[in-house]
Amino acid sequence: VLQAHFFSHRFPHAKIVVVEPSIKNFQVLRLNTAVSRNVFSELAAVGGDFGHASIFQRKPGFWGMSVAKSDSASMSDVPQVTVPFLLDKFGFETLDYLKVDIEGSEVDVCQRLADGDNWLHRVKCVSIELHTTDDVHSPCYTAFKSAGMSYKGYTGKFTAYHNWCMQ
Repeated sequence: VLQAHFFSHRFPHAKIVVVEPSIKNFQVLRLNTAVSRNVFSELAAVGGDFGHASIFQRKPGFWGMSVAKSDSASMSDVPQVTVPFLLDKFGFETLDYLKVDIEGSEVDVCQRLADGDNWLHRVKCVSIELHTTDDVHSPCYTAFKSAGMSYKGYTGKFTAYHNWCMQ
């Protein structure tokens, strides 16, 4: 939510799209970016395919949430959309930078990439937060390497932040 505000002011000519699955966070996002003409928001979750997604706390009293695809829609679910859908909806033929922090759904998205759902040719640089300890053998690593992207390092104490860019 704060990053959208920062990027909006730092890059006033960029088009910034923020996808947020939490209704409360989405409301804050809309308030914080109300005057930003270059920020577009979408109340949804990003996943490997279309459907519905549920949000849940990782642990009681723990700061943070996770997102999981749900089999049937409930009142608290949000739509689940794909990266190609968002690229098309907001008119991106190519994208300079994609930040992926989708709270557990990244493995599903990367597995779809590894299985041939190739949209990475439309993205120049990706920063992705992985919620897995098996970084090297993850479907994300395989998908990015197969797309010709080069690894630019990571930081983080509890999760791994990876940067991949086209060579």
